[in-house]
Amino acid sequence: MKSLQKTIDGLNNDGGAGVTLRKHLSAVGIYEWEDITRSSLYDLKDHLAETLAPNSQKTVMANFKSILHRVIEEIDIPSDYEKILAAKGNKPLKTYLTEEDLARLDATPTHTNRQEFIKNVFLICAYTGLRVGDALNLSAENVVGNSLHYIAQKTHKPGAIPLKSGVSERIKWICDHPEARCTRTYYNRAIKRLCKKAGLTEDVLVLKGGKEKRGPKWMFVSSHTARISTATCLDRRGVAIGDICQLLQHSSVTTTERYIVRDHIELSEEAMKFFA
Repeated sequence: MKSLQKTIDGLNNDGGAGVTLRKHLSAVGIYEWEDITRSSLYDLKDHLAETLAPNSQKTVMANFKSILHRVIEEIDIPSDYEKILAAKGNKPLKTYLTEEDLARLDATPTHTNRQEFIKNVFLICAYTGLRVGDALNLSAENVVGNSLHYIAQKTHKPGAIPLKSGVSERIKWICDHPEARCTRTYYNRAIKRLCKKAGLTEDVLVLKGGKEKRGPKWMFVSSHTARISTATCLDRRGVAIGDICQLLQHSSVTTTERYIVRDHIELSEEAMKFFA
């Protein structure tokens, strides 16, 4: 049978429906039929809720479901995919890694080049706000003085980011070890294991697939958690949301708001007296 990519090519492409679908699937690591799992479908649904308006979410999911309808009897995909991809407009509540969490992950030893590759890519993304695809395209030429200069794959816009200590060394490491690259599915599984090894076991509550879920933080980490961590850590430091929006190359602060995890409220000393 045809590959997923060729099946998408057969989608009615008036208005670029196939291109749009492929872009969103690749964002969550779905490239071929074997990448379609219950977890990856929920990741897709959450990704769409974070990046698209409700009507656009429905369009993308309808296109994907129409493809899955055609092959349901030929490949092994979750039988409840229609239920998972039902558009309800729920905004996902995700977790993020604090600056302390990132330091603990950084200090966690790895035992293979692939583990080290994945850790370095995740930390580059967390300390720059870059998407994984942009991080993988970096080289020493992107480092200019104390800044990181790049052109985003998604927006084709240039960006300049202050260079945190250690990031240039991580860029050099991943450039020197191209053999350690892996699929997004493997990446997401491995970063969870590394976060578990780092002791990120804090109990957290998330909203995934329209349902509340509770468990250790490492369980809910994915490649996208890095950019969510960038946005949230900067917000905790009082950085203006417009500046965070520009750094992440979002089209509007409304999108940036979806990236900031507001799991607590900072109140003034005077306000706290009310609760005393």
